[in-house]
Amino acid sequence: MASATPFYEGAQMKRIIVNSRDFTSLNTLQSDLEDTKRISRNYHMELEQIKYREIDSDLIARDSEMEKVIRMVMRVAPVKSSVLIQGEAGVGQECHCTPPA
Repeated sequence: MASATPFYEGAQMKRIIVNSRDFTSLNTLQSDLEDTKRISRNYHMELEQIKYREIDSDLIARDSEMEKVIRMVMRVAPVKSSVLIQGEAGVGQECHCTPPA
């Protein structure tokens, strides 16, 4: 990128100051940052899928409501907190999970 600024003495132009910048390295850094963010998002999605598969492998039944519960559990899991799971007796409210490290 280049810009030029003329300098006048009276009505006559005496000099032009030219400023130029090479944005190649900045563009390269921007591109590298976008690639790194994309890779990070992909790793994050893969980790979430692995966590889901670990929980999913212990399930007996599958339906959309149970999947909602599992997604909620995945959001709450990293937080140190108690969770109350309600349901009819015998439907499997007990948890045989280990908290995340």
